[in-house]
Amino acid sequence: MNNTRSVDRIPSPALRSIAPRGMRRGPMMGPPRIEAPKDYRKTLRRLLRYLGVYKALIIASTIFIAVGTLLRTLAPALIGDAIKYDLELSKNLPDFIHRMKIILAIILGSWLADAVSGILMTRLSNSVVYRLREDSFAHIQTLSIGILERRGIGDFISRLTNDIEMVFNAMNNGFSSLVGGALSMGAVLVAMLILSVPLSLVVISVVPVMAILTGMIGKKIRAAFRENQEWVARLTSNIEESVSGIKVIKTFRREEAEFARF
Repeated sequence: MNNTRSVDRIPSPALRSIAPRGMRRGPMMGPPRIEAPKDYRKTLRRLLRYLGVYKALIIASTIFIAVGTLLRTLAPALIGDAIKYDLELSKNLPDFIHRMKIILAIILGSWLADAVSGILMTRLSNSVVYRLREDSFAHIQTLSIGILERRGIGDFISRLTNDIEMVFNAMNNGFSSLVGGALSMGAVLVAMLILSVPLSLVVISVVPVMAILTGMIGKKIRAAFRENQEWVARLTSNIEESVSGIKVIKTFRREEAEFARF
């Protein structure tokens, strides 16, 4: 009985792609494509279920982000008052020094709040990403061989590494920027209205134009980002196929062809 496995029966898409052209069988596996979710609301709800487990971390992070943002917004106003009233009008140096000590304490408080919020957000992001990778890996174990053959192992590797890493970056940086930016805009808007309502209305009138431009640029950025992720998935798939089939590559002396394909 011949136990030698013939090359023309290679089932793996990785090995089919590197076998000589005359010995390939079956359809060629194309590079994986990044697919946009069909239902963004459903996808968001699924992500929120992961976040719901860590409500305490989210609330604490939001509080420290808000405190840091408000303290940073308050410091410039206090500096302006100190210069105006203590130096220009009353020329009271002791009061100016006292105000500057308070301002220094406020700045240090904002730095401390930012540091604590950063630690909490990193812990939150790591916890969510850990559960995402764990559940994703467990789900892959339940998939049929046909699905694994059609999609390619490199596609799953890319989703478990690159895509989930993007979720980590979005949570770790995006959430802080979103909350901090919204609070900063609100504080600046209130200060503008207190100082001058007409000038504030002039500035606010530009906001719709900025929103339209931001939306147009955002569409291009999302398209470029999706294309970038698609190329990352292709690269990961290519590397996985080449490394897993390195013995067959060397057997048929396909090193140069694989290097050119890479």
